[in-house]
Amino acid sequence: MEIKILTLDYLDEFINLDYTTFNRDIPRSKEMGLSMLRDCKEGAFMAIENNKLLGFVFCRALGDTGYIGPLGVANNLYGKGIGSKLLDKAMEYLKNKNCKIIGLEALADNPSALSLYIKKGFTLTLPTLVLRTPDTLAKSGLTVTSLKTNSSDFNEIISKISTLTRNESYDFTCEIQNSLNNGGCLFYYQKEGEILGFITYNKNQLGDMWGLVDNCDNKNEIFISLISSLIDILPNDGVTFRVNSKYTDFITFLVKNKFKLMRGNIRFVLKDYEGYSKESSNRFLLRGWIV
Repeated sequence: MEIKILTLDYLDEFINLDYTTFNRDIPRSKEMGLSMLRDCKEGAFMAIENNKLLGFVFCRALGDTGYIGPLGVANNLYGKGIGSKLLDKAMEYLKNKNCKIIGLEALADNPSALSLYIKKGFTLTLPTLVLRTPDTLAKSGLTVTSLKTNSSDFNEIISKISTLTRNESYDFTCEIQNSLNNGGCLFYYQKEGEILGFITYNKNQLGDMWGLVDNCDNKNEIFISLISSLIDILPNDGVTFRVNSKYTDFITFLVKNKFKLMRGNIRFVLKDYEGYSKESSNRFLLRGWIV
């Protein structure tokens, strides 16, 4: 068995293995598979033997924070060390990218994966909650702007968003540009030339909405304004997003405003690694909202 870069030659096999491994209702679209490979570039790995795909892992460096996932192994090959070797490769890749934090998420009903992560030195933190937007949402009084790739100020806005995310130790610039260049949308709120929040969504990229709202006095109002603009252009089934459960006041606010709680994911961070102490700070969020 070999661990190699996951290439387009194995795209269909990856989509099928991902579908069966995670028992998904429907397979990922080919467009989403392509987007995942495009976003990860050198951070997507596969385990192969005799040209057959046995498993895969994706990892990405977002500023100084590294994120691992998804990681999947063929159901009939559990316990053979394939997942362990893929995880080792992902950890090695992110350490070489100078990530100060390495984290991942896992479903609570996958004991094999949970055991593997703990054995590899990951420790549990507060879970991530996955929520879905309501069908309707009352508008707030704030005005948000939709960013288009042909906007005259496109590069300026991207630069401001990049500065905002880097202030929280993340850098989403590459992913935002990939999302917009491939049919995604982005809304942002700006006050006195400073961007205080944005959200972006591309169904073929992550499947979830994501973004950042600065820690300001009217953060809830900014969030509602951004999400209202997104809901207006989405199908009736809405969109999901993730929030770190340590933000109890924000989650209470969301539930009271009829956001639907879908599930919880267990969040892990690599223990005793450089930057581990940041786990308790407002900067450690992986795919969550910073509020």
